[in-house]
Amino acid sequence: MDESAQAYWAEFERQTGEKPLAKTMCQKLGSSREKAEWGLLILTETCLRYRRIPGDSWLSSLIGRKEKSPETGLNEDLIVPCGAIKGITRRKKKFLDFFFGSPFDGISISYAITGALESLDLAIDPKSDILGKLEEQRP
Repeated sequence: MDESAQAYWAEFERQTGEKPLAKTMCQKLGSSREKAEWGLLILTETCLRYRRIPGDSWLSSLIGRKEKSPETGLNEDLIVPCGAIKGITRRKKKFLDFFFGSPFDGISISYAITGALESLDLAIDPKSDILGKLEEQRP
């Protein structure tokens, strides 16, 4: 791990007071009206955390957009306590996904924090062990 990555995770631990058990790049999938965004999916002993990675799209960088996306912070993280996770569904790939689909695996995480059932739809790196570790963490 290079120095900037070490500094990032040291700052993460300082901010949250927790050490990551597993982490992976992911893409948050939204409705057709929402823009899909990239982020980190981070598992700690107590929660699953989605942290958006700020950045501009390749298109906006091509047209010379000057303003930068706002920096993400701890307050913007989506934090789901492990005990609030009700289910994890892996999306089945269709035949043409092999040729035209994303190399990432689609998952949907159902959770209830405020009583209402919500879901987080993501595409995650298939080489990551985060789902296996999350299954071990769930009560």
